[in-house]
Amino acid sequence: MIGDRWFSVAEAARRLAVSQSRVRSMLRTGILEGEKLDGRWLVDPASVDRRRASGAPVGRCLSALNSWAVLFLAAGETARATKLMEHLHPWTRSRIRSSLDNGSIGTLAPRLRRRATVRRFRSHPSDLAGILLEPRVLRAGVSAAPDYDLDIVASGIIEVYIPASRLRRLSNKYRLQPSLNPNVTLHVVEGVWPFPSSAKIVPAAVAALDLVEADDERTRRAGRQLLDRLGSH
Repeated sequence: MIGDRWFSVAEAARRLAVSQSRVRSMLRTGILEGEKLDGRWLVDPASVDRRRASGAPVGRCLSALNSWAVLFLAAGETARATKLMEHLHPWTRSRIRSSLDNGSIGTLAPRLRRRATVRRFRSHPSDLAGILLEPRVLRAGVSAAPDYDLDIVASGIIEVYIPASRLRRLSNKYRLQPSLNPNVTLHVVEGVWPFPSSAKIVPAAVAALDLVEADDERTRRAGRQLLDRLGSH
């Protein structure tokens, strides 16, 4: 273990009971969070804890585009899901629909982690409101919880989705600094931006997954409650 701030790849592999090559793969795909220093990965301990709490995924993680198609189908936004699936082979579209037919979003949650890469930053508290007003910045996770009637209050913290093309501009404009004590959590979406241009908040299913993947048990429990509520409709 490399101090309290980081795990080595070997330590993360030991805690997750997987190979070191699997840990590196999870870092590259965003399942685990970390930083690369002098060609060596350092692993965020909180992301290892989240991975352990979530349990092992059933089946491989879906690609980002497939994940978004599943999520919009689950949200009942068939037109949006169909538009996303225009990019996919018909056989892949069939598999996506089958995945949702054979399991709820709750059971599929571990397979949907590649929908975005999570980046955690520290910003000046006075800038948080401005970040939320930026184009193509959608409230998510704890920032979306009040909109979905969840008893989660995260004062002085924001959680949002942004397209990868906006990351550098936002980082420079608000002087975002990577942090293990963040007040800004960005879910960075590579490739096709799945949301309509007018959206300012993610669908309930997406917010629920964000909460389920949080560090603390109270927030994870709220996410599971929202997933259960969605599954009952």
